Amino acid sequence: MMVKPRGEKQEGFTLVELIVVVAVLGILVAIVIPALLTAVDRSRQRRSMADMQNLAKANSMQQIDSGVFTVALANLSPNYLMVVPAEDAWGNAWVYVPDANQLTYELRSLGKDGANGPAPPTPWFNEPYEPDIVMNTGQFTQNPVNQ
Repeated sequence: MMVKPRGEKQEGFTLVELIVVVAVLGILVAIVIPALLTAVDRSRQRRSMADMQNLAKANSMQQIDSGVFTVALANLSPNYLMVVPAEDAWGNAWVYVPDANQLTYELRSLGKDGANGPAPPTPWFNEPYEPDIVMNTGQFTQNPVNQ
């Protein structure tokens, strides 16, 4: 076993260099994780909105054929949609409410919180935020903006 004399420089990283690297990585992770979570939520919103548009198109075809909109979304399968999505992108069941005469309807995704109405304030939003996506007879009347 050879021991290096004291005068020769030893190779490796100092404790200060390692601490700086860990701090930089921590800062990068703190920036990237919230951005990634926001991107995931936006993609779920877009998927839910696309599913709602497909349901609205199928429901319009049903209305053209029968004169009224469907009573339940499940009735759109198999004639108008091969598979009717039972839930939105967050795993919540759709809220579908046709009027008494079946001439109009409301289709609602409860969003990330799974509850009807505004979400409570969070550190990211200073005021209550409405995550629900609402469609009335094929037209979006409410959807999350700038999320």
